[in-house]
Amino acid sequence: MSGSSDDSGERDRIRDIVRAFQEACEAADSTALAAILDPDVTIVIDGGGRVRAPSTPISGSEFVGRVIFATLARLPLVAIAEQSVNGAPGLVVRHNGCVVGVAALGIRFDRIHELWVVANPDKLRSWNASDPAQDGQ
Repeated sequence: MSGSSDDSGERDRIRDIVRAFQEACEAADSTALAAILDPDVTIVIDGGGRVRAPSTPISGSEFVGRVIFATLARLPLVAIAEQSVNGAPGLVVRHNGCVVGVAALGIRFDRIHELWVVANPDKLRSWNASDPAQDGQ
């Protein structure tokens, strides 16, 4: 039974970190974002050549923050929701009801140390085909 409680506490801790990241992104709050990103964080964005994205991984919390805010600024009125991505804590970004990005988050020592983002529309087809938001749910 105590293992179950530990697992629940760990899930809650991770959920809090993901929620803090989501809120910082939604508010474009660089101070809050810096508090949740590991100083050596790395982001990898797969745009597939169809979406403007860095072609190489970007490291460092300041640079990663700039990339995140610049990317979100190009898509006004996005909705960001917490969701598991390939079994990892993550976020799904929707624009006009369509999934335009999926981010899996690597968390270490209560900070995000890796972000893997898929923005390639070809790779997001299955997310949009099975997206409950598309069904009005």
